Amino acid sequence: LDALRRHLNKVQLAEGDLNTEAQLEWLLRAVGGPRFRNLSGAGRTELTAAYVEPLFEYPPSLVPGVDTLLQQLARAGMPVALICNTGFTPGSALRRLLGRFGVLDYFDVLYFSGDVGVSKPARRVFSDTLQRLEANAARTVHLGDNPATDVAGARRAGMHTALLHRKDGDPAADHGAHVVVRSMPEFGEYLGL
Repeated sequence: LDALRRHLNKVQLAEGDLNTEAQLEWLLRAVGGPRFRNLSGAGRTELTAAYVEPLFEYPPSLVPGVDTLLQQLARAGMPVALICNTGFTPGSALRRLLGRFGVLDYFDVLYFSGDVGVSKPARRVFSDTLQRLEANAARTVHLGDNPATDVAGARRAGMHTALLHRKDGDPAADHGAHVVVRSMPEFGEYLGL
């Protein structure tokens, strides 16, 4: 999986992404296995499940306070999008996970790089999302935790940027965000909620 992670990083540095089928095809080729597309339907389903289901056995946690923030945004009538460089996890699994967390319905737009084949920081990711939200870039704030993908990409699209920095110490001086917040409640305060 480390070799696949390195390969995905190269693809994402070029602002692309691989869907689950392409990832499994790459892994099978790397270990000398059969082509994914040559497996039976049941074989493809079984392999895909083995690749994806650990997410539900060992799920990540929500960022503390994000559920409350989403509720506040909904009450304020602010549209919300989620833009995610998916890595190993397909958008369908992320939708299921967000549903289990009880936050899926708060999102007006979901953009998963593996589903589209384009990843942050590509300007297209942000402009497509803005178009689907029917939002003006200059009046939209993008919150993200990665200066290279979230901040740089959103700034290229003309958006206001907020860096979520939950680590000890200060972020790198060249983070490029308009504002740095350390928590969801702090971001809510910044938005005036």
